[in-house]
Amino acid sequence: ASRATDEKARLESEGRLALNLVAFHLRMAGYGQLVDADPSPDGPPRKTLFFDDTGGTVPAALFGCAGSFSDPVALTSACAGNTQPDAIAIRYYVDQFNSNSTTTTPTDCLGQVVTTAPTVVENRFFIRTNATTLKSELYCVGNGGSPTANLNAPQPIAENIIDMKIRYSLDASGGQSATTAPMDATAVVASAVPDPWSHVVSVNVCLVAQSANDGVATSPQQYRDCAGQLITATDKRLYGTFSSVITLRSRASGSI
Repeated sequence: ASRATDEKARLESEGRLALNLVAFHLRMAGYGQLVDADPSPDGPPRKTLFFDDTGGTVPAALFGCAGSFSDPVALTSACAGNTQPDAIAIRYYVDQFNSNSTTTTPTDCLGQVVTTAPTVVENRFFIRTNATTLKSELYCVGNGGSPTANLNAPQPIAENIIDMKIRYSLDASGGQSATTAPMDATAVVASAVPDPWSHVVSVNVCLVAQSANDGVATSPQQYRDCAGQLITATDKRLYGTFSSVITLRSRASGSI
């Protein structure tokens, strides 16, 4: 009983940690410091540092895959089109106040210095099996350091996370509220909304975690997966599902 209690507490801690990490970066998606302080609501859109000097934009604040990235460290994100856990790339202007560093240097999710200009961070989250521990873990890779052909090596940031499913709600009318039901990344791309990733207003993130050790339960456990299906485990681990809906804050005039 004591062992099961310890494993349950660890599972809860790891699941909530992983969910909070992804949610933190999602809340920052599209963020940039204001460089046009015109407070008039009828004036032109207020420019931020997420925009470049020519008035264009960096790539969309979000990019998701229904399944894994084809190559998580390639400079340009692409999807593998498989049935693996979902993956997501999140971009925003980063500085010393919103990075995970205590220094005055802007960093990515792994604490590596971001050197792009403008200073836009791109953090990619996905799940893979750790080749050393053989455990399924939540990974992150960022564009810090000095990437050339590829980003730097990804690192695990939360243990025992076995699945991630992400659903997106879009504002198809140019307002500030969702007008579509939550959909996966494939449906986002296939939607009739122009530039659909810039019309995402909320993101539903669901993670499934398992206990670190087998043989904790007296019999195979049942749990609900991210689709709400009742699953019977094939081992005697404990399982937990964690989910949250995150509203994207950095939106104006119907675009990020």
